Amino acid sequence: MNNLWRCLEAVPGLVAVPSVWADGTVPITFLRDTGRLAKSYPCDCGCAHEVVEHEDGRMVGVCRCMPWNCDDLPLTPAQVALWELNLPKLGRGICQSLDCAPKETQLSIAGAKQIGSFCNGTLPIVLLIRTDEESFTAAVAQLVARLPERFILLAPTNRFRNGNAAAWLKAANAGFFDLESNLIVLPSGKLQARTSGGKLFSDYLPTTAEPTNENQARQLFTLIEKLESDRRLKNPSVMDVFRLYCIKGKTMDQIVVACKTSKGTVNNRLEVIRQATGQEPDALRAFSPYLQAIEESVNDARAEHIHRKTQVHGLEDAEDEEK
Repeated sequence: MNNLWRCLEAVPGLVAVPSVWADGTVPITFLRDTGRLAKSYPCDCGCAHEVVEHEDGRMVGVCRCMPWNCDDLPLTPAQVALWELNLPKLGRGICQSLDCAPKETQLSIAGAKQIGSFCNGTLPIVLLIRTDEESFTAAVAQLVARLPERFILLAPTNRFRNGNAAAWLKAANAGFFDLESNLIVLPSGKLQARTSGGKLFSDYLPTTAEPTNENQARQLFTLIEKLESDRRLKNPSVMDVFRLYCIKGKTMDQIVVACKTSKGTVNNRLEVIRQATGQEPDALRAFSPYLQAIEESVNDARAEHIHRKTQVHGLEDAEDEEK
């Protein structure tokens, strides 16, 4: 174990003593104390020592290997305390980094849980944590049978995704993404996406969220332009946030940095867009290919207008000089 994601796939039941979580560099923010003590403690030799508490309160880890191989390990209650993964908190952290709406739903499938949704709630986001390929594959089969067509499956790594699992997901139009490749664990314990959720999940957005023709996207673009002319807001403008979030698929954190503003201001602009369009900004990302083409067309037209205007002024200036 050398990182958070691989550690999650190596800890049965997602409950372990602090040294195991520390070996996987799991941030304390994603753990919680169960209030219980472990009955065994891992040894450097690879075996598990039985935790024995003496009458005087001393605790030691005793090797039970045959033949006996290790000295007793002096232990403290803090060392043998059992900590578990705070799955709800991890789920919220993953959703925040990928611009998903948190939504916890138990699926009655071992190791699987819906942690959020995307595109106005139409695309379920499921987290699956298993410790071996066989149980992972079985869980994927159950998910495909139980969930509606199109969902996003997240797993700590891609180590257990075999050909069968990949085929079932493809048949269900479901996307698979491993967190090891797509999320960065910052020193603070916060998760940061390498690619925005809008861009990552774009191929799996439900067809009901997709525009039927370019006219819908053009009407949307015109509406946002009208919002821009009707409101005088400090930077960033509504169009700036619309362009970055809905067309470019940037995360809120990326917009904050790009526009040198606060997250509250970005949220305010997104709320303006939400109120005006009657749709969640996440859902509007389905229009991105159309909107990008429209924006490029508008920019080209404006550039051509400026060019012609410059040519006219140049001609007038030349005629004045001849006179």
